[in-house]
Amino acid sequence: MQLDASPEAFACDENALIVKDAAIAREFLESVSYLDQIGSPNYEIVAQDRVLRAIDEINSKLPALFNVDEIRDKYPLITREPLNAILIHEAELINEVLAAIADSLSNLKSALNGEIILTDSLEDLSAEIDSNKVPRAWRPIGFGVVTGYLPNFINLLLKRVSFVQNWRETDLPRIIYLDALSCCKRFLSAILLVFSRRRDIPVEQITLDLRALDGMRRGTC
Repeated sequence: MQLDASPEAFACDENALIVKDAAIAREFLESVSYLDQIGSPNYEIVAQDRVLRAIDEINSKLPALFNVDEIRDKYPLITREPLNAILIHEAELINEVLAAIADSLSNLKSALNGEIILTDSLEDLSAEIDSNKVPRAWRPIGFGVVTGYLPNFINLLLKRVSFVQNWRETDLPRIIYLDALSCCKRFLSAILLVFSRRRDIPVEQITLDLRALDGMRRGTC
């Protein structure tokens, strides 16, 4: 029988063939829609998986909190050693930042896993982490970090942790990276005070002589 035979050949009228063709077209479109669902996963699920992986990655990098009491015992707060106060302040501040990060990430992970309610603040935190932005919830802490890029923030945090660990274990390093300190001005003021007391020179008569060295620019010193 010819494919283009008239409706009468099938004992049907023209309306019956229209209904049949419409049903075939609808079935075809439904099949295409199923293929689209298989090839394009839900965006929210994909974003959630990215955030969960980012949380695990950040948590794997976070060190343990400093034992501030142990640092105080080794570097007591005495008037002759103002740098001890700087060390203790840096350790306490890092502890505050680490605790805030760990707590917020723990709450967010629980919310994404359906264990607690995903509040507006946690939803904002998730969006910021997914965009590689430093979460606003971490910014109020006076950590002195100006970058808004999350990987840079974590790297700088780890650099400061390493600096304080080295200071705690081996005394003040000979080379000081100022970006490893939360407040360079406070640190430089303490340096002037130490020099003043050791040399018995009024602190008002002491100034800093700062120079940019060519070797430092090339990274050879």
